[in-house]
Amino acid sequence: MKIIEDKNNELLKRKEVKIITESKTSPSIGEAVNLVSKEFKTQEDNIVIRNVKGKFGRKTFLISAFVYGSKEAKEKIERKPKKKKGTEAEKAEEKPAEKQEAKPEKPTEKSVEGSSLETSKPQKQKVSDGSQDLRILKSEDFGGAQKSKKISDKTSRTKVLDSYQKLKISEASEKTAKA
Repeated sequence: MKIIEDKNNELLKRKEVKIITESKTSPSIGEAVNLVSKEFKTQEDNIVIRNVKGKFGRKTFLISAFVYGSKEAKEKIERKPKKKKGTEAEKAEEKPAEKQEAKPEKPTEKSVEGSSLETSKPQKQKVSDGSQDLRILKSEDFGGAQKSKKISDKTSRTKVLDSYQKLKISEASEKTAKA
């Protein structure tokens, strides 16, 4: 272990230290704190490791650290980690409760016609889009084999509504003719 830089910062009441150490693997923060505390004969609580740098293929590592004179000086200057909202035990208790409150599935009524299953839904659904009132018309409304359409275009909307009204008028005239 070799000390490269040892500055004494009186304003912040700390020593700013850079040390080169040799190791087979990069030292963890805990190992670096232990090395610095042994070198400067201070408590591990008074040491803050800024970084541990190494280069590829080399077994030497640069450790930058701050060694404070007291724990109070360290607490005044260093940032404190954010507190977590809940502890791990509280989170573990919440998860099973959330699983029990799972969303109930909506029952769907199904009718069988021929070989296909169809769900019973209303034929028309209204969708509000700002000031316009759009409709989703089903293929049953037109008697065709096309899938449901969402009409958002004003020109196509008027054409579809006109054809829908003509269809309803023709159905009404057929009913009166039968009666």
